[in-house]
Amino acid sequence: MVNLYAVLGVQDNATQQEIHDAHMRLTQKPDGLTDGRLRDKRLLDEAWDRLTTTQKKKNYDQRIKKCEQELQDKAEEATTTRVKGTDVAEAAAAAAAARRDKEQSLWEDTRRNALGR
Repeated sequence: MVNLYAVLGVQDNATQQEIHDAHMRLTQKPDGLTDGRLRDKRLLDEAWDRLTTTQKKKNYDQRIKKCEQELQDKAEEATTTRVKGTDVAEAAAAAAAARRDKEQSLWEDTRRNALGR
């Protein structure tokens, strides 16, 4: 999942003013709008939209927290598996694959929302 706070370069406890300042600073760079830059601007605008609307920010923060908890659960599962004597490499690979799948799914959701699809 793309961390929208990281996209703007702010902490997850940033104030509305800090989010606003970061968005303005990043969107006003005179780079021109190449294809890559246009995608970046859409992501910046998505971060702005989600993090400056109270309810959307709350929902996003809950989603981030849920993803972090799932990753932590997978790590604990891998540790438990190791303790039971099963193949640690296999458990770690399964946890990494699950994390990649989840991140890809969340990234695609964020991208679809940013593109208005």
